[in-house]
Amino acid sequence: MLAASSTGEPPAKRLRSEEPTGGEVEISEKKNVVRSPLFWFQDGNIDIVAENAVVFRVHRGVLARHSTIFREMFEVPQPLGDEPPGVCPTVHVSDPPDDFASLLQVLYDGIQVFQLKKAVAFSTLAACLELSHKYDIEHICTEALDRMRTCLCHDFDTMNSSAQFNEVGHWKTVLLSSSSLQLTVATDAIRAVNLIRLVDEPTMQPVAFYLCSLLPIPIILSGTMLPNGRTAMLSPDDLVRCIEGRTNLVLRACKQSERLFIPIPSDQCSTRRQCIAFLQSKSSGHQKERDYRMDVHCVTFYGMGRAIPRSSDFSALCEVCFRGFLSRHVEEMRYIWENLPGDLGLKVSEWDAAPSQS
Repeated sequence: MLAASSTGEPPAKRLRSEEPTGGEVEISEKKNVVRSPLFWFQDGNIDIVAENAVVFRVHRGVLARHSTIFREMFEVPQPLGDEPPGVCPTVHVSDPPDDFASLLQVLYDGIQVFQLKKAVAFSTLAACLELSHKYDIEHICTEALDRMRTCLCHDFDTMNSSAQFNEVGHWKTVLLSSSSLQLTVATDAIRAVNLIRLVDEPTMQPVAFYLCSLLPIPIILSGTMLPNGRTAMLSPDDLVRCIEGRTNLVLRACKQSERLFIPIPSDQCSTRRQCIAFLQSKSSGHQKERDYRMDVHCVTFYGMGRAIPRSSDFSALCEVCFRGFLSRHVEEMRYIWENLPGDLGLKVSEWDAAPSQS
């Protein structure tokens, strides 16, 4: 929250706070504070000190034009002082310097950051969303949310056509991307959940929690280190939701593996024995495994947003049976998608839950 006077009287001279209050402090007096290499304008007329570490000299008018919080703060009369020329009013904020720099970059460079046909890194988007929400900068908040919805979508067909999971691999390398956003599970999943909680966007919760479920339980419990130096952690309630949901998704994944390789060839199959033998070998292979496959990404939404290649793994299937396999794969993903909120203990009224084949 922003610090403010509760008495209505003019604030004392040289007000200092962790949040915007407005005071008069000379740059040379700021101990252990360094100038921002990116945002230090010689004609700037306001100094923003982030986390008592980095000072940004920017333009009061730019901040006031876009942020109602800064605008209202600047409208509060400040006491006259006897400071020498060149001393700018100073505002202290508790935001990480890197995050505040990302916000300033959008305010000053706009289109260069949010290019229409270029995916933005989630760390940049998250910083802009969090701070634009905090400082009431509506147009940045709206743009950030629109981009988040391209990956954290509530509609299956939209998700399947616009978002894409990368190749199956170690959890540290799992990537969800669209034309507007690039999200890395290892560093971004927990922060995504917390941001969605902050802005109260329930339709994005299921996919965000699904991404968290891909993390190892020790990481879920201890949190992830963010580029800004802070640690993103789930709330106690969300920890329970994520761990219980992870168990449900693992069971769904195992059932999905069984159903994908039912040894029933297509009616138009021209190599029935060969196709039946292939499907049986895949099915029996899963049945012989004693351990559950804990990497739920490998099976639940593998292939979403891209065509599964007919590689050597499927060369034994005829073309018709391979298309049948792809169709079953989409059906199974659709079924898991429809049940995703419930499996994660969430209620989302607008969730895409069209009838599916069981």
